[in-house]
Amino acid sequence: MKTNGGDEYCGWVIKQATEELKWSPAPDVLKTIFIAGNEPFSQGTVDYKVSCKASIEKGITVNTIHCGPLQTGIDSGWKDGAVLADGAYASIDQNQKIVDIKAPQDAEISKLNIALNATYVPFGVHGKEGQANQVAQDMNAGKLSANVAAQRTNAKAGGNYFNHTWDLVDAVKTKAVKLEEVKAEDLPEVMKKMTPAERKTYVEKQTAERARIQGEIGKLNATRATFVATEMKKLAKPGEKSLEDAILATVRAQAVKQGYGFETPKKEK
Repeated sequence: MKTNGGDEYCGWVIKQATEELKWSPAPDVLKTIFIAGNEPFSQGTVDYKVSCKASIEKGITVNTIHCGPLQTGIDSGWKDGAVLADGAYASIDQNQKIVDIKAPQDAEISKLNIALNATYVPFGVHGKEGQANQVAQDMNAGKLSANVAAQRTNAKAGGNYFNHTWDLVDAVKTKAVKLEEVKAEDLPEVMKKMTPAERKTYVEKQTAERARIQGEIGKLNATRATFVATEMKKLAKPGEKSLEDAILATVRAQAVKQGYGFETPKKEK
């Protein structure tokens, strides 16, 4: 939660998220807002009670996390906000340091991310800009921590990461464009002199290579997650709860309630 002025507190944040974000209208989709902070939940000129009720009316739950003692959060309205929007309330130690666990898989995941980026085929007016931004965001993630970098790479390997506005592979895959209708001047230099058949083969090759790399990234991230979880348990103090723990526990519980299922990862032999 970012607070730059009198209005930008919990009620305002929830109102903005509810009204400005593009929420799915499907009834079976899990729609939730997480808001964390350490100041009174009622601060600001936008009434959080009105915002929370408006949110749940759209099927969007509001989950609150108070950074401080449990009872203090209850007394300052954090629990009330969650209750109003059918969400969950949790508290965490705001002084807890975030530990960046470096894993044996990190170097290989980084290499695979570079290889993954090479499968993107920039096209059209947004091609070069989109490709440059993708690399820039990778670098930003790497500057934050090894864990953030790995999470971003894992997200890029997932089924919900698409760049159809500037990447020809995603554009063709999502049927945003028809390859045969893309003008030569909108193609990257490597494709401009290709015949239509060669262009089709090239895009198919990039698509297959991307799928292969994404599969490898997924496997490595699974083993990385196991390693990090084990290391975190060694470092955790009895009863200590992190922001990530609070979010994951809440999402899992609400997803199960919504009808989602979770598979237990198979142990490698």
